[in-house]
Amino acid sequence: MGIILYACATTQQAFWAWSPVTWIDAVLTPSQQAFQRTYPGWIDGAVRPYLVAIAYLLDCFAAFELLGPFNRVALAHRVFGPAHVQQAVEPILTTLRT
Repeated sequence: MGIILYACATTQQAFWAWSPVTWIDAVLTPSQQAFQRTYPGWIDGAVRPYLVAIAYLLDCFAAFELLGPFNRVALAHRVFGPAHVQQAVEPILTTLRT
């Protein structure tokens, strides 16, 4: 939450007013490597996926194509929970297996 509040201060806007590009520029960064360069020694690299999930759950960000490569299944687990993801994926896997 500290990163989001810091970005609110630096952008002089509330997070719900940010465009997807502002979310990328101010908080999420375009890649995991950029995130680690932006917050060196200040934030653990595991924080970025949680920030993406928070932004999505706040209904403020869904432009996942701007994030670069990342583990979308891990994001789905964080947002919806592993059981719901497995329930949604299982019929697809069954069809692919047949």
